[in-house]
Amino acid sequence: MTTTRRLHVVDMAVAPEPPYPADTEANGYKPMVDWQRIKSSKSWRICPPELRNALLRLWLESWNEVPAGSWEDDDELIAAAIDVTPVTLRKHRVTLLRGWVRHSDGRLYHKFITEQVFHMCEKRKDTNEANRERQARWRERKRQERERELEESVTQCPVTETLRNAQDRIGRDRIGLKKGAKAPSIANAIVDFDQTKLDESSENLDSSKPADETPVRSVFSYWQQVAGHPTAKLDAKRKRAIAGRLKDGFSVEDLKRAIDGCKASDWHQGKNQGSKVYDDVELICRNASNVERFQQYLVVGTAEASRLDAWLNEDKPIEGECERVET
Repeated sequence: MTTTRRLHVVDMAVAPEPPYPADTEANGYKPMVDWQRIKSSKSWRICPPELRNALLRLWLESWNEVPAGSWEDDDELIAAAIDVTPVTLRKHRVTLLRGWVRHSDGRLYHKFITEQVFHMCEKRKDTNEANRERQARWRERKRQERERELEESVTQCPVTETLRNAQDRIGRDRIGLKKGAKAPSIANAIVDFDQTKLDESSENLDSSKPADETPVRSVFSYWQQVAGHPTAKLDAKRKRAIAGRLKDGFSVEDLKRAIDGCKASDWHQGKNQGSKVYDDVELICRNASNVERFQQYLVVGTAEASRLDAWLNEDKPIEGECERVET
């Protein structure tokens, strides 16, 4: 007896569009098996007991197809996937393929399976969004940690700590402060650093005009020479930092003095716990406070260090709770 394969003729003009994109894949997603719903379905009840295993496999194996939850309308292919003969499939096709509808792409889709595919896509979308938000928070946390580390490289410099400790040891009465008065800055109270003694440059920029390339390039070239970075590039970040401090009123010589101060600081040149060098011109010129601190390191590291030592160890008695410092 010759078996003829039955053709399924469907008017493609009225066939529904596929419920989701053709590249939808399960990628390891395990569908939820609702046994209560399966056992109460009409397809399960009318299916012969010996074919219920094939019916269940028909639903589950469809998740391995692309798009997920569908079948190519081919009896032989479907029969091989669920381990039945093509003759058995054609004999019980109405029962086994009950609820499967041919769409315009030539594939079969089941309403129940389609609902689960939609659930999978929504869950995967929520997971991807949560992962992106978590990665964004991680990147922001790392960025803040890097900025905090660079800021601490300035504020926790041993030179700064020495000055603060010295200010505490001198005592408020020694510098002529009344009770309750605010202490002057370290630069004025301890080393009597006079900001007006800095060399003034005639190349200060007008705040209403864009930064001129000549003074910016001059500062950057000086930093390359002093810091020993001849191949460093004047990128947008470094240019913005230098130009910003020039607009703040610092002269070219002011910034060069700050660069010298960074060079004079052993801690910033790598003699620290992590053996890291913090001498980028962007760090030096990041803000006005950094520029002033690095200028201070230069002054304290040279002549003012002797001044401070002489002041702390002079023979004149010091009022208040303060000990004599021996070097």
